Amino acid sequence: MLTAAPGSRRLFRWSARRPVGRGVAGLAAAIFLLAPPAAAEQAQDFITVGLLTSLTAHSGEDHQPAVGGEATYVHYLDPIRDFGLGGFFQGQAEAAKHGRFALGPQINYYLFGLEVGAYSESSSPGYATTWGVHVAPFLSLGVVTAAFRVGVPLGTPDVGKLYGTEFGWVFTFKVPIPVGGDIIGNILR
Repeated sequence: MLTAAPGSRRLFRWSARRPVGRGVAGLAAAIFLLAPPAAAEQAQDFITVGLLTSLTAHSGEDHQPAVGGEATYVHYLDPIRDFGLGGFFQGQAEAAKHGRFALGPQINYYLFGLEVGAYSESSSPGYATTWGVHVAPFLSLGVVTAAFRVGVPLGTPDVGKLYGTEFGWVFTFKVPIPVGGDIIGNILR
């Protein structure tokens, strides 16, 4: 109950012993306990790791399946996470005949992105180890990514025939791991 205090300049006197006081104290406690916490810091950095599959062909050859893995790092430049910069590493066995490895920077804007880097394909019967430029525009939903990959051969450290230009579709299934910030909040966001 709120009452005027006799001989006081205060208009009302508050007491937790009175019904209104207990109600106000209870309401304040309920608001404190039920109020959502202050916004937790969201991670701006992510590492993703996962399975990489592809169906690619070198110029003049049939498409061949490949399987391997990919790891990426991305730093988002703003809290909305619309623009990110980072890097990627890929390793895969192509048609169980030889290996292909790629490494380089990547950029993404919302769902769209681009990888540009260097690649190396190990030697196989009829071909020498080949180095070249890897270019792959991609569409990403975080855990699933689809890309169109182009590999342009530039040279070899060995003697022999280079692999031809590579074209193919690449699909990755990844687990994003937030680095820093509120991990649970980032997973649910």
